[in-house]
Amino acid sequence: MMKKTHRKIALLAAAAVVGANVVMSGSAAAGGNAPAEAVKKSGEVATAKSDYGTYREAIVQLVNQGVLAGYSDGIMKPHQHVKRAELAKMVVLGLQLKSKENSDVQLEDVKQKDWYYNYAATAVQLGVMTSDEGRFKPNGRVTHAEFAEIIAKSLQRDVLSVRSWMKGTYSADQNATRGDAIELLANARKSIRSEAAKITKIRSLNKITMEATFDQPLTLENESLEAGMSHFVFDHGLKLVNQPRLKTGSFATYILPTTTQTPDTTYTLTYRGSQSLKAEASGELIRTNEARQVDKDSFELEILKSEGVTDYGYIISAYAGGRGSNAFILDENNMFNGQPFQVVSSLRSRSVTITPKGGEAMVANYLPFTQSTDGKQEPKFRLPNGAQLKPGVTYTVTSDWLTLKNATFVAQETAPVQIASTAQVDAASLNVTLSQDPGDEIFVQREVKLTGADGSEAKAQYTVQSRKGATGTFALQNDVKLTPGVTYTVEPIGDWAVASETLTLTAK
Repeated sequence: MMKKTHRKIALLAAAAVVGANVVMSGSAAAGGNAPAEAVKKSGEVATAKSDYGTYREAIVQLVNQGVLAGYSDGIMKPHQHVKRAELAKMVVLGLQLKSKENSDVQLEDVKQKDWYYNYAATAVQLGVMTSDEGRFKPNGRVTHAEFAEIIAKSLQRDVLSVRSWMKGTYSADQNATRGDAIELLANARKSIRSEAAKITKIRSLNKITMEATFDQPLTLENESLEAGMSHFVFDHGLKLVNQPRLKTGSFATYILPTTTQTPDTTYTLTYRGSQSLKAEASGELIRTNEARQVDKDSFELEILKSEGVTDYGYIISAYAGGRGSNAFILDENNMFNGQPFQVVSSLRSRSVTITPKGGEAMVANYLPFTQSTDGKQEPKFRLPNGAQLKPGVTYTVTSDWLTLKNATFVAQETAPVQIASTAQVDAASLNVTLSQDPGDEIFVQREVKLTGADGSEAKAQYTVQSRKGATGTFALQNDVKLTPGVTYTVEPIGDWAVASETLTLTAK
């Protein structure tokens, strides 16, 4: 019986999304539906009202788009607090949310006869609205913070972007009004993802970064690395080096990391085989502050936000939630508080040249996921296998895609980090804990060797972005599994780390 009921919910919700003259708000008394003549005239009613103030434009927009009608008399009541039931209907219909089949939702305080039943069930089923132990609380109010979360989940966007769309009216604990809901919904509708999205503008920001604006955001599938590599095809050998990333706060503007561009070149982009656009290459080099040694075979380049250079991780939607105060929003001219910013896009597959005084130049490759960690913009590079920085020797770093204020450093003798303990995570991984938190990403591409009491041997390599404080997770290579009951001795491969005593773990 429940499956049949739920299937009915899905069909009704889907029908409501595509239907014409959708009524976006409602009340228990009106059953959520305005009379037909009120719906037809709702645009006139909305535009005629002078007390709608700053909400007037949003109201007119949604009425003209056929997604808003108001109460039974066509009145919108924008200054009245929005109820959860009303909001569920607004979000489900306005953002074109569709319920999933074969998923049961039971709400103790919502009956099938209630006008908001389908919308509440769909919102809860999709996880965009919550129920407290089965209670939806249809007449409850919603704070700005809760409302922003609901919209973010509906659009699969970050909360920081959604808050910015509230045009400076956001206040976390303040209860949202119907006008707040209408205004934010009008903006949020611009961020409904589309398979048919088209590029409206493309430009080069610097030698490794382009920016493309679409008429609608891409689907998550079309934002992927595989799709990006396939859909963005440039001439003159230019390629994407990583996936397109949606900018925080924007509706459909993406950062495109490219291979190094050749100055004075006009690139033609063919997008998905149907659109053809041109972009002039930029000769602007990434501005970095200084090069400095990290350990025996690695060094880093300092990039300063205070000098108007930001890693793209701080300004893209995908990372906004985990960046804390480092996440911010650049406007369409890539400015923040009146200051222009240079955007450093993905350094994936990048390299630089490092030359010892009086010696042969070497190519050092970028260490993945190190360009902005622990609140610092310090991408790291490693020398070729087996090569080490020689204490007392002066090294100079150069590249065709960046410029350095202080390009040289004198190598020092560095002590390896100390491994304090190891512990099994599961059959295919273990945690390695240092004696102290390095406060930075230093584990990348490091390995440890496990030797079992049964004579077996295995290697484990650090799993990128797994470090929490002093502890990083290492995954066993070549599908090797730990054998329960066997005791393993763990030791670092190479001289990147040492242990003060023999490290062992007994597999479970």
